[in-house]
Amino acid sequence: MDIENLTRYEIGLTVMIALAMPVISYLFHLRDKREREQGIPFDRISSYGQTLAFLWIPALILLGYWFLAGRDFDLLGMIEGGGVATVSAWGAVAVIGILLGVQVWAAHAKPSFAQKTVEQLSDHESTSRILPQNKRELMLFFLLSISAGITEEVMFRGFLIWIFEHWMPLWAAAFVALLSFTAAHLYQESASLIARVFLAGLVFTVVYLWAGSLWPAIVLHALVDIAAGATIYLARQTVERENNQRELHNTSLTRA
Repeated sequence: MDIENLTRYEIGLTVMIALAMPVISYLFHLRDKREREQGIPFDRISSYGQTLAFLWIPALILLGYWFLAGRDFDLLGMIEGGGVATVSAWGAVAVIGILLGVQVWAAHAKPSFAQKTVEQLSDHESTSRILPQNKRELMLFFLLSISAGITEEVMFRGFLIWIFEHWMPLWAAAFVALLSFTAAHLYQESASLIARVFLAGLVFTVVYLWAGSLWPAIVLHALVDIAAGATIYLARQTVERENNQRELHNTSLTRA
């Protein structure tokens, strides 16, 4: 691609998305961590609202510029696609969606799975505290998940791969964009969780490049995030329900 065709605005957008967003995200995390150490209660609703703004403001700046500059939205992967590759990508998304649905069902119907899920999450406090704990938070988390699927894919997959491909081969552009995406999730702290973010981002990248369209990656990203929130929420509910039933049973035996 011809580097000379890039404008200073597109270079600025690259800096904003690839560098500024990961840095700001981590600064937010450090602030939250400091408040946690000081014993300040965590307001999930406020945090979700802040994250929505953090995602949509740069995404709308990008899309607004793209429109005003007369750039083709196909360059961001926002096309329907077609052919065997696109159909098979949608098929893969459907299969993964079914598997995620089974995971959510298991969190509700299988106490052993729910207990294991909650125990695993207990080792990751910074992640645990941002996940929904009541229905209102769950609904807002779903909105956040859909927003992340749209905005992050447009910015980190559609835009960054497109612009990095001006300087390097497609595979390298996709990899650098993936590193930026992963860096934006360093707030998760745990190496195992960050590795999962990297692998999830890799799957989204493969789906996008395979389909030739960003839409399957957007849907898959949203489904993964929705399933994560729903699984943890239902697992916590299941564990609490089982503990209450156990208590009632023990109480009835004691009275007998």
